[in-house]
Parts: sequence; C-alpha cells; structure tokens
Amino acid sequence: MGGPNLLAMCANSTVGVVDARGLTPQADHAHCENQRLNYEERLRNPQSGISGFWASITRGLKDCPLPRIECKCCDVAGLGGEFDPGEQTGAISICENSLSGPRGWTDFGNRLKHELVHAAQACHGFRGQSCVDSVCREIQAYYLDGVHQTPEQVLLGVEFSALPACIRDVVPTWDPAKTSVDEVRTGPDGEAIRKRVKDVFTAVYQQCAGAVRRPPGLPNALPPSSPPGLLR
Repeated sequence: MGGPNLLAMCANSTVGVVDARGLTPQADHAHCENQRLNYEERLRNPQSGISGFWASITRGLKDCPLPRIECKCCDVAGLGGEFDPGEQTGAISICENSLSGPRGWTDFGNRLKHELVHAAQACHGFRGQSCVDSVCREIQAYYLDGVHQTPEQVLLGVEFSALPACIRDVVPTWDPAKTSVDEVRTGPDGEAIRKRVKDVFTAVYQQCAGAVRRPPGLPNALPPSSPPGLLR
C-alpha cells in the first residue's frame, strides 16, 4: 500500500524506514514504528537529548517510570498524540495518520516530548481534571514541546486539547457517550466554550508558562491541583 510505484519499498527510504517482517500494512505505520524504535533507543541513552529532557522534567521524583510508546491510527481529527496514565507505566500513543506532510516525521520527536510532559505531570500528581487545571497542564506541555513558544501558538493547541475539561463549565449536562467533543464544539455552544477556554488561558498563561521558564524547570514549578489565585 505504498502508492502507485510498485517498485518502491518502505516509501523509497530503505535506510531510514524498517519493515523487518514485511507485514506492515501502511507506509504511515512503517514510518511511525521506525521513529518509535529510534526514540526508544535514544531514551535509553543517557547522552541523548530526549533522555536529558525526560530526566529534567522528572528531576526530584524517586520513581517515575518511562511510559510505553506506541503508534496507532487515531480517530480524532487533528490529534497528534495522547498520554494514557491508566497502565502501570502509562502509555504514549502517537497518531501515525496525522504524521503526513513535509514536517510529519520531524514532528514525531516534538509530539513525543509533549506527551512526556504529560507523563511527568501525572507523576507529580497534576492530572488537569478541571478546566483551569487542564488549560494549565496543556500550557506547560505546549510550551515545552519545542514548537509552540508564543502565547498565540500555545492558545491554538490549548483550545483543542483542553476542550473536554472545559466543556463541562459551559454544558454541565454534557454526556460524551452521546455527543462527541467535535459535535459540542461545532454546535450552538461552541462559541461560548471557546470563549471560556480563552478566558481561562488569559488568566493562567503567565503563571503556568512562567513556571517552566524558571530553573530547575518543571518539577518544582507545577501548580497544585487547585492553583491559588486562579479562576475557580
């Protein structure tokens, strides 16, 4: 399924892309798996940048297991990855179907860093379950992922990622089993929900982004589950 060129193997990148058993059904999955193996190796190497990044955001923690990394096809439009803390070590999923385009494969590392921040936040006990906490949690992850640095860039990501937690502020009767996040976001309450996210973002950005600018970084700067002085 690599395209019309029947002679192309591994998307014509046989040095950088691996399909050892010849069973990979799609080029997207082959690319993602290759990147996953690459970064798993880097995370085991204490001299690598991504390993140093993980060490810096988990500094001060006695035990924060490195989450498992996997590639999967995600059914949420625009989703780049997600962290699931439900397992013993947690799991990071990178959405292989959203890694297309000229920057797709270079973005793997940035998406992984973003989800690693969420894994570190979970180890610090910061889950981001309320709208305020969720926005703050995403501000920190977007600020640290290496791509989103300006408030405008961060807000674009936060508006997408923090929606589920903030929807309940505007639509307290929302049942995700009956109505998807996208349906609520694009429905009659969508504008009010986006305004709520933006208002919270404006209130917490300086504190939450400033927290990750101060050395030694994230560990000592995570706000508590109910940040004092922030919107309730």
